[in-house]
Amino acid sequence: MSDNTESRPSNRNLKLTALLAIGAVFIAAVALIGHRSFSEAGRSKALVREGEGYLAQKKWEDASEAFGKALDINPSSSRALRGIAEAFFETERFEMAALKINKALDADPGSASGRRLKGDILAAMGRTEPAIESYRAALELDRGDMYSWERMASLLVNIRRFEEALQCFQEILEVDPGREKIWSERGKILNRLGRHEKAFRNFKEAIQINPKATQAYIGKGNTLRKMEQYHRAIEKYNEALHLEPESVDALTGKALALSFVDDTEKALQLVEK
Repeated sequence: MSDNTESRPSNRNLKLTALLAIGAVFIAAVALIGHRSFSEAGRSKALVREGEGYLAQKKWEDASEAFGKALDINPSSSRALRGIAEAFFETERFEMAALKINKALDADPGSASGRRLKGDILAAMGRTEPAIESYRAALELDRGDMYSWERMASLLVNIRRFEEALQCFQEILEVDPGREKIWSERGKILNRLGRHEKAFRNFKEAIQINPKATQAYIGKGNTLRKMEQYHRAIEKYNEALHLEPESVDALTGKALALSFVDDTEKALQLVEK
């Protein structure tokens, strides 16, 4: 009787020891899995940083390889997806770039840089309207994104939506009025709309910012020529040619102006250049 009584605690102890051992194995396994997951997450982030470094150095193939490895570990990493999309874009693999940037935006729909990159990709694919909408989406997230304003304006000019393009340029100039090229671009659009006096003032503003802005002098010349002030136009073309003697636009404009003041011989000499 006493022997059986003494044996019972021993059996219980064995069971308890076995349970503790199983628990320890389970905890160790969970810890190992957690450590492995943590290690993989760290490795993925390191690869993303490596890829971004390659992008900064314009090493597109190295970048795509690093981002690809990161995506093997974490297929939903928005940074890796956006990075590999940029690498594909820079190497003109536009279909693959579009696929990756869409996945990146599914993972992170609030990324202004992602929307901007998508606009670049779509524009490169000739999909102008969707590209404009993508830049517009980027601007809804970041109104101060001057790049998207400028790219959208350029696309709007290409499809002759001039009033909208002017609005884009106005947004840029309100933030940064010292953008000489934007004043000149706005002047060109105003000329196309027949608003020559406003165009002239925009070119004048560009020259005040940068007295060596050849295109602004040419813009002044073109404006005056459209206003049939040919002698004044020739003066502006001459100022442009003083800065850039081989400027085709200035030589062409001057030749056209000369043809209107009955100086055909000089006009032909300029054309022959």
